[in-house]
Amino acid sequence: MQTAYRSAKRIQLTPVRAYVPTPTPSQHIVVHTLEFIELLHPDEIQYVRAESNYCVFVMQDGHELMASKTLGSFERHLQAHGFIRPHQSYLVNTSFVRRIRKSSGYALCMRDDTEIPIARARRTQIVDQFTG
Repeated sequence: MQTAYRSAKRIQLTPVRAYVPTPTPSQHIVVHTLEFIELLHPDEIQYVRAESNYCVFVMQDGHELMASKTLGSFERHLQAHGFIRPHQSYLVNTSFVRRIRKSSGYALCMRDDTEIPIARARRTQIVDQFTG
């Protein structure tokens, strides 16, 4: 009887958090804004624009969130989700690119008609990535 009691007691001491699924860092991007800590899914982010030492996240529905980190601090994590850096001021989700403009300087044309410039030094790499 004592053995049964001990094993039951062990079951009760098992931490509950082991059974609660928590999102892994790879499933979302943590963005600290003035009011909130936002958990953004990478598929909902169209692009990220640098503004001095801040980043502006432009979302799929058009709203923007400003974070007090540099673009470089988000770059590695977003690249794992299909983002590219066509210019020093932008990280772009490739699934939102509609076409590439070639005239008067190369640019990525987004679904919402925003044009993201492509730096001359990155032009060949970016175009090759889309055209194969």
